Amino acid sequence: MQKQDAYLINKSGKQRALSQNITKIVFSIDNDSSDTLRLNSLKTVIDEFESTHNYLINTNKEGENNSTIDSLLKTSELQLKKIVSSSRNIINDPDSEFLIKDVNTIAKVEPFFLLTMDALVNEYQKNAEKNLQNLKLIIYFLVLIAVLILIGELLFVLTPGLKQLFQRNKELREATTELAISENKLNLNALELKKLKKYLEAKDEHNKIFIEQSPIAIAMVDNNMRYIAVSKRWITDYKMEGKEFIGRSHYDLFPEIGEEWKKMHQRCLNGAIDINDEEPFIRTDGSLQWITWDVRPWYDSDGNIGGILMQTGDITKRKKTENELLRKNQLLTFAEKITMMGNWQWDLTTNAVKWSANLFQIFGLDENSDVSYDTYFSFVHPDDKEMVTEHVQKSLEDKKFDDLSHRIKLKDGTVKIIQLLAEIITNKDGELIEMIGTCQDVTEQRMAENKFRGLLESAPDAMVIVNEKGHIQLINKQAEILFGYSALELIEKSVEILIPKRFTGNHEKYRDSFFTNPKVRGMGVGKELFGINKEGIEIPIQISLSPLQTEEGLLVSAAIRDITEQKLAEHKILQAKESLEVLTQHLTDQNNQLADFAHITSHNLRSPVSNLNALLHLYNISDSEEERKLLFEKFEIVISHLTSTLNTLIEALKTKKGVAKEIEFIDFEEILSITKEIISGQIIKSNATITSEFSRIPKIKYHKTYLESIFLNLVTNAVKYRSPDRNPEIHIETEYINDKIKLTFRDNGLGIDLKKHGHKLFGLNKTFHRHPEAKGVGLYLTKIQIESMGGIISAASEVNKGSVFTIIFNEDRNEKPL
Repeated sequence: MQKQDAYLINKSGKQRALSQNITKIVFSIDNDSSDTLRLNSLKTVIDEFESTHNYLINTNKEGENNSTIDSLLKTSELQLKKIVSSSRNIINDPDSEFLIKDVNTIAKVEPFFLLTMDALVNEYQKNAEKNLQNLKLIIYFLVLIAVLILIGELLFVLTPGLKQLFQRNKELREATTELAISENKLNLNALELKKLKKYLEAKDEHNKIFIEQSPIAIAMVDNNMRYIAVSKRWITDYKMEGKEFIGRSHYDLFPEIGEEWKKMHQRCLNGAIDINDEEPFIRTDGSLQWITWDVRPWYDSDGNIGGILMQTGDITKRKKTENELLRKNQLLTFAEKITMMGNWQWDLTTNAVKWSANLFQIFGLDENSDVSYDTYFSFVHPDDKEMVTEHVQKSLEDKKFDDLSHRIKLKDGTVKIIQLLAEIITNKDGELIEMIGTCQDVTEQRMAENKFRGLLESAPDAMVIVNEKGHIQLINKQAEILFGYSALELIEKSVEILIPKRFTGNHEKYRDSFFTNPKVRGMGVGKELFGINKEGIEIPIQISLSPLQTEEGLLVSAAIRDITEQKLAEHKILQAKESLEVLTQHLTDQNNQLADFAHITSHNLRSPVSNLNALLHLYNISDSEEERKLLFEKFEIVISHLTSTLNTLIEALKTKKGVAKEIEFIDFEEILSITKEIISGQIIKSNATITSEFSRIPKIKYHKTYLESIFLNLVTNAVKYRSPDRNPEIHIETEYINDKIKLTFRDNGLGIDLKKHGHKLFGLNKTFHRHPEAKGVGLYLTKIQIESMGGIISAASEVNKGSVFTIIFNEDRNEKPL
C-alpha cells in the first residue's frame, strides 16, 4: 500500500514536470519552427503526458474512491486536453499561421494545470499519510491480540481465583491501552492538522503571489464574488490602475456587468466551467472592449468550491485588425468588380483550385460551385484549347508564366476575351508548389481597340502615339501630311525626329514628367512650339497630350495642330492690341479716379449730412433761444467742413499723377479736432468722451484727405456702434513699432464677433450689427485708403467689451519728430 501511494505521488509530481517541459519546448519551437529534433521531443513528452494521466485516472477508479482526487483529475483532464490538442497542432503543422494561437493557449492553461497538480499531489500525500496511520493501528491491534492470547493461556492454567483478578486487570489494561491509543491519535491528528493548516496557508500565499505576478489577466474571487487575488495584467487590461481590489465586490468595481454574465458566474460557483473566445464588453465610459474568458470554480482542501478563477484576454486590437482586414477584402472585391477582374489559386501538389467571387461572375457560375483546372478548361473556346494547353505546359516547364489572352465560351453561348496574368511558386528545391494569378474580362477593351484605329483616322488633327521610351508606335494620315513622312518611315523611330534640335535637350525630362503623372495637358502653354518636317522646315504647332492605357502599357497620345495661319492672325491682333492698350490705360485711370471719388464722396458726405440731421433734430426740440443759437453756430461749422471736403475731393479728382503731390505733414490733433467738429451733434447726443495721446508722434507725412476719412470713419463707427449699457469712450494714440508709426483707435462699444465675422470684417457692404445706418462701406474704404499708401490695418475685438483698430503706416511715409 505504501509503495502504491509513493508511486502515485511520484506520478502526479511527474505530470507537473512534464507540463513545464511541454511549455519550454513549445516556446523554443515558436522561435524556430524548423527544429525537427524539438518536434520529436515534444511528441515523446506528449505521449508520456497522456499515458501518465490515463494511469492516474484508472488507478483512482480501481482503488478506493476519493471524491477530491476524482474532482481534481476531472479538472486537470480539461486542461490536459487543451495542452495536448494545441501541442499536436504544432507537431502536425509547425509553420501554420495559427502557431502563435496554440502557443498562447498552452501558456494560458499551463499555470492552472500546475495549480491543479499541486492540489493533487497534496491530496495523494494526505491519503498516503492516512493509509500509513491505519497500518500502524492494525499492527498495534495485532500485537495487542497476541499479548491477550498469551495472557489468556496463562490464566487458563492458573487457579480460578486468580482468573477473576487477571480478568479485572485485563479489562483495566485494555481500557488503559485504548485510552493511550486514543490520546496518541488525538495528538497525531492535532499535529497533522497544524502542519496541514501551515501548509495550506503557505499554499494560499504562494497561489496569491502566482496570480498577482501572472503575465495573463487572472483574478480569484470567493463565493460572494469578492476579490482574493488579482494579477497586474488584469488591472492594466481593464484600465483600473490605482483601484483597491482585495476584499471588494467584482460587481462594485465593474458596475457595467449585465445579468447574463452574473448568471454565468453563479453557474460556475455551482461547479460549471464557461469558456468564450470573444465577447463585446461595453465599459461605463461607453468604450468598447473585446475580451475572451475562461471561468471555472476553485476548490478548498476539503473539496468544496471556494469561489471562481477568471482568466480573460483583451482582444480589442485583434478585432480591430480583423475588421480592417474584412474592410480591405471588401475593397478588393469591389476593385475586382469595377475592373472586371478575379483572382485564382492552383495548388500544383494537391491539384486544388480556388476562385474569387468575381471570377465566378466572369464565368457565369454560382459561387458555391466546385471548381478545378478542368472546370476552367471546359470554358476555353474550342478554337483556343490547343493554344491554352501548350501555353500552360510551357509555363510549367519554364517555371514562368507569360501573359496570355484567349476566348472563353459561357454556357449561354456568350463569348468573352480574358487575359491571364500569373506567378509560379516553387520551394527551395525548385519544385512546383502553386500557381496564383488574375483573370480579367477584356472583351470591351479589345472591342474598343478595334474602334480606336477608326477614331484615330477620323481625328481632325495629326495624331502621334508614343511609348515611354519616346518611340513612335502609331500615326494617322493627317500626321503623314503634316510632317511629310510615311507611317513606315516613323514607326519605332524616336519622336525627336519631329522636334527641332534646339528643343530636344528638354524633351526627355518633359516625357518622364508626363509618365510619372499621366494626365491630359497642353504642352508649352504661353510658349511658342515648333515641329520640323521631312524637308527640315519648322512648323508652328499646338500640342495636347493624353494618357492611353493599353496591353503594352501606358502610351501618350499627342494631338498636333498646325497653327501657321493662326500665328499670322495673332500677329495682326497684337498690333491692334498695342494700339488699344494706350487708350485702355487712359480710360482705366479715369475710371479708377471716378470710382475712388464716388466711394469717398458717398461715404464721407454721409457723416456730415447725418450730423446736420442730428443738429436739426436738436435745434427743433431745443427750448431756449440760447441753445438754438449755439446749435446754429455748429450748423455753420459743419457746413463749412462739408464745403471744404467737397472742394478737396474735387481737387483730388483733378490730380492725374497719383497721390505723390498731395503728401504733406499733417498734425494728428488737428485732424481729430476736425473730426469732432464734423460729428459734434452725434457726440453730444451720445454723451461720448474722446481722448488722445499724440505726444510721442504728433505729425505724419501723409495724404490729408485719406487721413481725415480714416479718422472720420473709425470715430463715427465707435459712436454709432456704442453699447446701450454705457457712455461711449474712445481713445486714440500714436507710437513707434519697429521704426514705423502705429495709430490705435480703442472703444468700449458693442464689439464684433471675429470668429464669426473676422473673415469679412473689411469687406464691401459687410455689416455686423442691425444698425439702421450700417452700410458696410466705411471699413472697406478705410482699408483701401490705408493699403493704397502702403500701410496695413488690423482689428481686435470682444463682444460687449469693445474694439481696437490698429494702423501701421509705411515707414517710407513716416518722419520721426525731433
